[in-house]
Amino acid sequence: MPTNIAENASIHCSWTGVSCNTQGLVEGLNLSNMNLSGRISEHIQELHSLSSLYLCCNAFSSSLPKSLSKITSLRTIDLSQNNFIGNFPRGLGTASRLMAENALSNDFSGSLPDDLANATMLETIDFRGSGIPAEFGNLTTLNYLDLVVGTLGGQIPPELGMLKQLDTIFLYKNNFEGKIPPEIGNLTSLVYLDFSDNLISGEIPA
Repeated sequence: MPTNIAENASIHCSWTGVSCNTQGLVEGLNLSNMNLSGRISEHIQELHSLSSLYLCCNAFSSSLPKSLSKITSLRTIDLSQNNFIGNFPRGLGTASRLMAENALSNDFSGSLPDDLANATMLETIDFRGSGIPAEFGNLTTLNYLDLVVGTLGGQIPPELGMLKQLDTIFLYKNNFEGKIPPEIGNLTSLVYLDFSDNLISGEIPA
């Protein structure tokens, strides 16, 4: 391939916020703090090698594209501090190497999709929504769970007691009720726990 054609084929690798692998395929997008708005294109699914997506601190106010769930190479996704709406797309559980998901400070509705529990390498979840799927008990590598200031209700799922790597649980300012499940006492790695500003009663299990 002539040199000028090869250079043109990978010119996107020099764009601000874009990082590529040695084959010229996009593996990282860091578009945080760029005053971006509008909607994320469904064509994002064509970035088959994308492993990190940072869109923090912009002004996106649409729903997320369903095609986002087709990027199975994702390891880190940060959508925090925008105004995304609608349900979080199903299918990210097929991203078997996904380790961190941050969707704080948005306007999502509904709960995190239960199929996210299939991403068993997840270590960090930050989200505002209305439900914790019981299937999250499968996330045995999870060490940080932050679901504060939301509309979570019902009882705290006892399945959280299966997450033996958890060192941090923040569930404050929600609508949980009932007693703290005794299974929480099984979390021997737990360092930080905050269930304040809910409707729960009783003691924290030892």
